[in-house]
Order: sequence, then structure tokens, then C-alpha cells
Amino acid sequence: MRPVASLHAELVASSVALIVLGVAGVVAALVAGLSPVRGLIVFAVAAVVVGVAQHFVGGRWIKSAAKDAPPPRAGTRIEPRTRTIVRTLLLQGLVYLLLVGILFLLRAVFGATFGGVLVGVGVANVLAARWVAARDTRSDTVLLREVTSSPFGGGRRPLYTLPRKDATLAT
Repeated sequence: MRPVASLHAELVASSVALIVLGVAGVVAALVAGLSPVRGLIVFAVAAVVVGVAQHFVGGRWIKSAAKDAPPPRAGTRIEPRTRTIVRTLLLQGLVYLLLVGILFLLRAVFGATFGGVLVGVGVANVLAARWVAARDTRSDTVLLREVTSSPFGGGRRPLYTLPRKDATLAT
């Protein structure tokens, strides 16, 4: 079985990477000469549309999967929180930086558009992370998700749950 990691840590790190790169995409587009009105409108529309969709689709999936999340199998390695943060920032940060750069080079407005998409997903991840933290506190458990080595591994990887004391001892 693949190692598991804190879903909360993964969502927070992902949020930071996505929001920073999204803002960088729109700033680069504006610096490159894209009209500020056009650039900010495209950025805002992309952020709102994608963010709302991600929040409702991704948020619904996390909430339903968390209800029946079993404990991981005996012997499953739990990734330390700092490793989860570094892994997520590096994997997502580098890939999305490359994508923003390529799209920006094709046309500045694409950098603003994709920047809005990244910010929308990042904000949705912030909301999901807040829900996970509240759920973990309420239930005195830690929600875990299988680790992936791909930035496109997808959010719908299996979820697991452990009592907080067990998760703390394992890291």
C-alpha cells in the first residue's frame, strides 16, 4: 500500500502553491502589456467560475469520502507533515510554474486566465482545508490520503482516518 499523508497539510501546501503561481501569472501578463482591465476581468472570471465549481465538486467528494474513511492497513507508512508540505509544493509548484510560463509565452492573456484558474482552485482548497481541520478537531482523528508522486494524481485518492494519538505516534 502507498504511504498516506495528512489531507489538511496537503491541501494547505497546495493552496499556497496555486495562489502564489496564479497571482504571478496575472502579474506577468499585466507586466507584459496586457490591458489591466482585460487581464483582471479574465483572471477574476476564471478564478470565480473554477473556484466555485471546485469547491462544490471537490468539497462534496471530500465530505462524502470522509464519512466512510477506514483506517489504513497495518504497517502503512504515514508521511511526516513537513515531508508532505515539501512534496506538494515541489510537485505542484514546478509543474504549474511551467504551465503558467508556457501559456504566458503563447499569449499574455492565457497567463492571466490560467492564473485565475489556479487561484480559484487554491481558494477552494483553502475552504476544504478549513473543513478538514474542523472535522479532525471534532472527531479527534486525522484524515489521511494516499501519497502520489504525480502533481496530477488527483484529489480522489483513497482517504483513511486514524485517531490523532495514533497518527502522531506514527510520524
